[in-house]
Amino acid sequence: MTVHQAPLNVNGWEGSGYAIIDPERGVGAYKISGGANGGEVSLPNGQALIGWLLSILDKASKTPFLKSLSGVFGKILDFLTAYNDFLDCGVKYAVAKFIASALVTLGAVMLILPLFAIFLTFAYATIISTVIGGFFGTLFSSQWSCKK
Repeated sequence: MTVHQAPLNVNGWEGSGYAIIDPERGVGAYKISGGANGGEVSLPNGQALIGWLLSILDKASKTPFLKSLSGVFGKILDFLTAYNDFLDCGVKYAVAKFIASALVTLGAVMLILPLFAIFLTFAYATIISTVIGGFFGTLFSSQWSCKK
């Protein structure tokens, strides 16, 4: 086990850590303390915040104009994000991120649509059976009722 002698300060992050190494096999783990376990949360150029605010506008608005406006701004934000990825990380990263987000979206749609179809099938079956049952119930009760 290797332990540091003083707290670490790396680019403003302050914490401590130690390494556990198995000398026989040469494998090990690093344990990091200091709150974030070495992680970082950042909003690139505020784009995530703008996207979140646009999604709230889209959900909260009742008028079609505001919904379409937030949709247009969302598409512009998507383009700017892709362009920023292209400039910062290169073509390979931008294309990989685009394909990954498209596959995640497609996967979500493929998961939700069958459930929606099953729900609609049960709803239609319930409505049709209620209508048919009501029709035949009225028909049979009027034909076979006791007439005085």
